Amino acid sequence: MTIETRFSLGDKVFVLCNNKVHQVTVTGVYGFQEYTSESSSISYRVKFLAGGEDKFSENALFATKQELLNSL
Repeated sequence: MTIETRFSLGDKVFVLCNNKVHQVTVTGVYGFQEYTSESSSISYRVKFLAGGEDKFSENALFATKQELLNSL
Protein backbone atom coordinates (compact mmCIF):
# COMPACT_ATOMS: atom_id res chain seq x y z
CA MET A 1 0.00 0.00 0.00
CA THR A 2 1.18 3.49 -0.80
CA ILE A 3 -0.22 6.62 0.80
CA GLU A 4 0.69 9.84 -0.99
CA THR A 5 0.79 13.14 0.86
CA ARG A 6 0.66 16.69 -0.45
CA PHE A 7 3.49 17.86 1.79
CA SER A 8 6.76 16.46 3.14
CA LEU A 9 8.82 17.02 6.27
CA GLY A 10 10.48 20.42 6.20
CA ASP A 11 8.03 21.96 3.71
CA LYS A 12 6.95 25.55 4.36
CA VAL A 13 3.15 25.79 4.09
CA PHE A 14 0.37 28.21 5.05
CA VAL A 15 -2.47 27.71 7.52
CA LEU A 16 -5.31 29.85 8.89
CA CYS A 17 -5.20 29.81 12.69
CA ASN A 18 -7.11 32.18 14.99
CA ASN A 19 -8.24 34.17 11.93
CA LYS A 20 -4.63 34.87 10.89
CA VAL A 21 -2.56 33.45 8.06
CA HIS A 22 0.62 31.78 9.30
CA GLN A 23 3.55 30.31 7.43
CA VAL A 24 4.55 27.10 9.21
CA THR A 25 7.02 24.25 8.76
CA VAL A 26 5.88 20.62 8.51
CA THR A 27 7.54 18.64 11.32
CA GLY A 28 5.44 15.45 11.27
CA VAL A 29 3.18 13.50 8.94
CA TYR A 30 0.44 11.17 10.18
CA GLY A 31 -1.53 8.73 8.04
CA PHE A 32 -4.58 6.73 9.06
CA GLN A 33 -6.18 3.95 7.04
CA GLU A 34 -8.95 1.63 8.18
CA TYR A 35 -9.00 -1.96 7.01
CA THR A 36 -12.65 -1.69 5.91
CA SER A 37 -12.36 1.67 4.17
CA GLU A 38 -10.70 2.77 0.95
CA SER A 39 -10.23 6.34 2.14
CA SER A 40 -7.30 7.50 4.21
CA SER A 41 -6.79 10.46 6.51
CA ILE A 42 -3.60 12.55 6.47
CA SER A 43 -2.67 15.15 9.06
CA TYR A 44 0.47 17.13 9.77
CA ARG A 45 2.28 18.45 12.82
CA VAL A 46 3.54 21.95 12.08
CA LYS A 47 5.82 24.41 13.84
CA PHE A 48 4.97 28.11 13.90
CA LEU A 49 7.72 30.64 13.20
CA ALA A 50 6.99 32.34 16.53
CA GLY A 51 7.26 28.99 18.32
CA GLY A 52 4.80 26.30 19.27
CA GLU A 53 3.45 23.33 17.36
CA ASP A 54 -0.01 22.12 16.41
CA LYS A 55 -1.63 19.43 14.27
CA PHE A 56 -3.81 20.13 11.20
CA SER A 57 -5.60 18.00 8.63
CA GLU A 58 -4.25 17.98 5.10
CA ASN A 59 -7.13 20.08 3.75
CA ALA A 60 -6.26 22.93 6.19
CA LEU A 61 -2.75 23.43 4.76
CA PHE A 62 -1.86 25.23 1.54
CA ALA A 63 1.30 25.43 -0.54
CA THR A 64 0.95 29.19 -1.09
CA LYS A 65 -0.67 32.09 0.71
CA GLN A 66 -2.74 32.81 -2.39
CA GLU A 67 -4.17 29.25 -2.43
CA LEU A 68 -5.25 29.71 1.20
CA LEU A 69 -6.89 33.08 0.46
CA ASN A 70 -8.68 31.64 -2.59
CA SER A 71 -10.16 28.88 -0.41
CA LEU A 72 -11.97 31.38 1.84
